[in-house]
Amino acid sequence: MAKYGMVPKHSYLDELNTCTNGVMPMNFYDRVEEGSINLKKSQNMSFCEKGLILDSDALVNADFVIFATGFRGDIKLKETFESKIFQDLMVGTSKDSVPLYRGALYTAEMQSRWVTELLDKKFKTPSIKDMVEQIKKWDEFMMMKHAGKFYTRSCYMLLHIFYNDVLCKDMGWNPRRKKGFFAELFDTYKPSDYASP
Repeated sequence: MAKYGMVPKHSYLDELNTCTNGVMPMNFYDRVEEGSINLKKSQNMSFCEKGLILDSDALVNADFVIFATGFRGDIKLKETFESKIFQDLMVGTSKDSVPLYRGALYTAEMQSRWVTELLDKKFKTPSIKDMVEQIKKWDEFMMMKHAGKFYTRSCYMLLHIFYNDVLCKDMGWNPRRKKGFFAELFDTYKPSDYASP
């Protein structure tokens, strides 16, 4: 990536904490070398009928575009509005987040199951006061400490087993999903481990 000037400015740990790390497909670098994949770096771009127009007004013919190493879709969205009020409403500041109890707006499998169980009245949430307090703790201790300046892009990737344990406990499920002591210690957790209570 250094050869093409595509090394991100942020660290690999930042990538992990914000779910911005990429996994390259098989033979990716070979395809870059042979020219069937073209890497382009630009602070600004726009789409046109034939592909993309970059900073230098250069046209890049493209059937397929992959945004990587720092594309900020939130800024593109913000810039679609002329009004500062609408811009701030759409994106907010770098310290803004959507503080939801158990992050239940997103649709990851366990979160979806949690919402389904809640709607089926299989468990109850704590009082509003307790939920607000837990949201604050989550923001302060889990997200801010792990994601730093990428706080609004933070994710549960490094904390997913802990997070799934919390969801299991809420639903009354046993958070120990493996069969046996050694499996619990050494076997990788995967979606099928959470398929049923």
